[in-house]
Amino acid sequence: MSYYHGKGRKRRYFEGWYFKHQSDKTVVAFIPGVNIDSDGNKSAFVQVITPEMSCNFLYPPQQFHASQDKLRICVAGNIFCEDGISVNLNNEIMSISGKLKYGKFNTLKRDAMGPFRFIPFMQCNHGVISLQHEINGTLKINGNELNFDGGLGYIETDWGSSFPKSYLWMQSSSIDQKPLSIMLSIADIPLFGTSFTGCIGIVWFDNKEYSLSTYNGVKILKYSKYSAAIRQGKYKLLIDASPNLSKRLLAPSNGLMCREIHENACCQVRSRFFINNNLLFDFENDKAGYEYVE
Repeated sequence: MSYYHGKGRKRRYFEGWYFKHQSDKTVVAFIPGVNIDSDGNKSAFVQVITPEMSCNFLYPPQQFHASQDKLRICVAGNIFCEDGISVNLNNEIMSISGKLKYGKFNTLKRDAMGPFRFIPFMQCNHGVISLQHEINGTLKINGNELNFDGGLGYIETDWGSSFPKSYLWMQSSSIDQKPLSIMLSIADIPLFGTSFTGCIGIVWFDNKEYSLSTYNGVKILKYSKYSAAIRQGKYKLLIDASPNLSKRLLAPSNGLMCREIHENACCQVRSRFFINNNLLFDFENDKAGYEYVE
């Protein structure tokens, strides 16, 4: 697996990593990344989102470093890697510092993109680095200390030129005895002069992985602002969300981080998963990540 795909890219490119940290009380996600606009101007950033606020920290490109063969991103001395994170970010809006340590990653059996990973010049590529891992440590945000001991982590990545023009994204994890992690992405995919609605769905429950994706023949039964339903053979996944106040993030358009989107860091989401119409789980989580962009 390659962890950084941007080597040699000169124009219209972005790459970012989504590090989510969930405790029994809150969620904090970091998005370190790099972007190159159509004129070749390059910059680095770290975005932070919590239930209360979001913030974008900008840095010159020489302060960005990423490894291709292992998960290690460094932006202005802030480190995001396989062992955990170490951050010290400050501006007039937010001050956040601390260290979190990671346990063993639970990785996918195969690439989330399936055969689509071999198609060059995809507008946006998606990867899941860890479905779930234990986290420990503390973060201090604007003077308030948050304890993440025994919490859950999740890591994914995106790279390409632009985010899809419309999409739904959801990620939900459980701290219960049976490990549970769900990721669903439904998006408009431009390809070879036309477009289609593509889907990547991953359900990881009780140490078993289920992949419901376009390349496996998934059917999108419903796709709207607050709900989605997909079916693939004997599997069916239903998602119902009750978004609260979303927070502003920046997304790429032709490599320029100029597009404004909004994410719910702590969203109430109900997820139901069926096998042969038999309910495997019915899980409600008030700390799910959720985005819907029209």
